[in-house]
Amino acid sequence: MICKQINYKRQLLTQVAFLFLCLCIFSPKLTFAKEALSPQEIYKRNQEAIGIVIAMDKKDKPIAQGSGFFCTSDGAFATNIHVIRGAESVIIKLQNGAIFIVNEFISYDETADIVILKVNGKNLPHLELGNSYELEAGEEVFAIGSPRGLENSISSGIVSAIRKTEEKDSRFIQTTAEVSPGSSGGPLFNKEGKVVGVTTFIVGQGEALTFAVPIEYVKNIMSQQKSGGLSKETGVENNEGYYYFAGIVARDAENYEEAEKYFKKAIALNERFDKPYYELADIYYKQKRFEEQKSIFEKLVGLRPMDAQVHHNYALALESTDEEIEAIREYKTALKFEPDNQDALFNIGFLYILHGNYSEAEQIIQSLKSVNVRWAKQLDRLLRKLIDKDGGQR
Repeated sequence: MICKQINYKRQLLTQVAFLFLCLCIFSPKLTFAKEALSPQEIYKRNQEAIGIVIAMDKKDKPIAQGSGFFCTSDGAFATNIHVIRGAESVIIKLQNGAIFIVNEFISYDETADIVILKVNGKNLPHLELGNSYELEAGEEVFAIGSPRGLENSISSGIVSAIRKTEEKDSRFIQTTAEVSPGSSGGPLFNKEGKVVGVTTFIVGQGEALTFAVPIEYVKNIMSQQKSGGLSKETGVENNEGYYYFAGIVARDAENYEEAEKYFKKAIALNERFDKPYYELADIYYKQKRFEEQKSIFEKLVGLRPMDAQVHHNYALALESTDEEIEAIREYKTALKFEPDNQDALFNIGFLYILHGNYSEAEQIIQSLKSVNVRWAKQLDRLLRKLIDKDGGQR
């Protein structure tokens, strides 16, 4: 009797197991769906690990800009080769203001247009790498990059197709997610918030097509070791240049608060580096912070006491704070070092006329005639009108 009960239970368990197997195969209700994140969640989880890549030449002049992302917590950073091609130095700038100097690469793949850069760091935010083989046409994807320096802009789209080339196992992801110049090298995410590709902006015949290199290329490249120095000239001694260019990026994006911070950092590292002074002064002028603008040029005059242009700009700043007598003094100093400075001649001539110094104005007008006749005539007409108004008195 006991044996019959055991056999019955075994048969029942077998039938239940078979039924469960059938349900798993044929019933869509029992498939295990992967967690889909909203675009907001994808952005929030990953934004800190995505950055702007700025490539520079020997003179620290930007030659290209793109996007990229950290793949590991110890500083492996993926981007496109074409973003840094020909660069003597490269910096990576994150949205939180952190700046990393790149002086070496881990490996690269010319065909895939992918390079893995390396920076010094520990416990860095990094992205989770997914599986591009699971992608299907029509599936929603998200791209994050920095078009025109506009940090971490997110766009959505679908996978248009998985394109295969003639080379063995060579694939590209075509997507409708918008990727503009400056976003090349940024990550392409699936709905789970995992990176499935590295975006590249390609211009076709009369239309813009967006492609992404499958993330498997990044994984393969990271396993290879072709380590080398990016540039012999890259080093900490040029930090002020990197902060200056980071400020330029922020300025172009009209993020003046961030730009001001970077320009001040560049000055703190090298107070004789004059470029960030001019950029700071321009920001202050745009924001009508005239006293701060004047302060900047006061410092520059101390650094460049024999520079005519510095004295001229200081005079303009003094005019903005209604210190016109002091402005005349600075224009005179500018003309001492550069007698043919037409801007300084016109401005000081105008101030002389404004303050009734007609004889001094006539002398300036005569000097201005030799460098800019049209401007000299404008001042002369204004002078004659005021002289006539004053009854011919000079």
